[in-house]
Amino acid sequence: MIESLKNDIFGKIDASAANLCSEILSVRQELKSSVEPLQRAVEAHEAMMRDLEQAATDHSLRIDELEATVGMLTSQVKRLDDKCEDLEGRSLRNNIRVMGIPKGLEGPRDTDFVPQLLRDLLKLDEKPLLDRAHRTLRERPGEGTPPRPFVVRVHFFHIRSQILQRAGKSSSLLYNGKRISIFPDYTSSVAKK
Repeated sequence: MIESLKNDIFGKIDASAANLCSEILSVRQELKSSVEPLQRAVEAHEAMMRDLEQAATDHSLRIDELEATVGMLTSQVKRLDDKCEDLEGRSLRNNIRVMGIPKGLEGPRDTDFVPQLLRDLLKLDEKPLLDRAHRTLRERPGEGTPPRPFVVRVHFFHIRSQILQRAGKSSSLLYNGKRISIFPDYTSSVAKK
């Protein structure tokens, strides 16, 4: 009887153990099937992170190269801008500006009127030789606004210097009762300074 009870208990324990083993295997299989997609996703994310880190490193290096190139180009543009400013200034070297001449006094040809005006105003021995003379290229002034100045290119630099010296020494230059001013023609950036 004890023996049968013992066998009965062992049988139940063995059955419970077998049942427990099959349950554990079933749960383990379910966990494995649930974890495998997660593990694949983690591996895919790790690969993606490596790719992103490599791309970030590559982009960082490329940005450094571009910053160096931009710095070089900026200095080159500055140098070329300075050179253009110098060339523009040299091209205006023989130019003067004559301000205050009312519209219509010049007649049909500015290049005939301005030399005579300069000779009369500054008491020059002869009319200066001019390459060109014209009013500035801005919109026509309205009523009550000052007239557009003349831009005059004097053929010889020493004559230009003489005109500016005499204009500077004269306290006031008047033509037909209007005050006339004569200045060197500077580039816009120099004039702003």
